[in-house]
Amino acid sequence: MGLLTLLTSLDFRGAWASGSLPSELGLLTSLNDLDLSVSGWNGTLPSELGLLTDLTRLDLTETLLTGSIPLELSALTSIVEFDIFCTDLKGSLDDIFCNQMEILSDGIELGADCFGTPPRVECSCCTTCRDDADDESCWPYG
Repeated sequence: MGLLTLLTSLDFRGAWASGSLPSELGLLTSLNDLDLSVSGWNGTLPSELGLLTDLTRLDLTETLLTGSIPLELSALTSIVEFDIFCTDLKGSLDDIFCNQMEILSDGIELGADCFGTPPRVECSCCTTCRDDADDESCWPYG
């Protein structure tokens, strides 16, 4: 996969892909759209995704990913849409995106499970927040 360096879009949405995400995704430096949503990807989110500095859209919604959201994603300064609903990923988008809003694009759309007690994802600048207690509405649970 790491040899596809000219690839600009990669869409696994609903592709029933499973297993851990390969760290080689970070070698796809021309990528600007990465959709991993509604799939069986599991394990942790590779920190190498922070190398995708041309990435404008990243959708991790309804995956089986777990662990912490890597701080390396703060290097994604071209991002305009980032969705992280219905996962077991935890962390702070404040540290990754919200604290650097002045260098990010105007109109950035951030969506996360940022309601709940405590919230799964902290995000003071998210445009859409969902209650993580509503997991029964998420694939593969609902």
